[in-house]
Amino acid sequence: MLVSSMFPSTYLKATDLVDSDHPEPVLQISDCTMEEMPAFEGKEPEMRPVIGFTNSDKRMVLNQTNASMIAFLHGEETDGWQGKMIQLHTPPVAFKGVVNPAIRVRDTVPSVLTDTPSNDPLPF
Repeated sequence: MLVSSMFPSTYLKATDLVDSDHPEPVLQISDCTMEEMPAFEGKEPEMRPVIGFTNSDKRMVLNQTNASMIAFLHGEETDGWQGKMIQLHTPPVAFKGVVNPAIRVRDTVPSVLTDTPSNDPLPF
């Protein structure tokens, strides 16, 4: 059993992609909302942007890097992101001296003809 599967989450994690049959999924955005995230390392809880997808039950908490990439691809207004497609990948990223895979949004809009997401939810 994978340790990552012992701690299920409603939010998408890099290990969900790395350990799946869909390591670079094409996802269609259903909504973007602000949600309160729990306190981390002694900090206060904070509101963070979170996007949902039409073809995944898991939601994705956006960091500034991914929010900026989606804005580059689909515009600054998050209400305009509904129905738009993005593709994720998991490059290695250094954080506090440790390199791990991180979720990133690809810098191109997936082709509607070749990368259209399935109506079936992805298994993560």
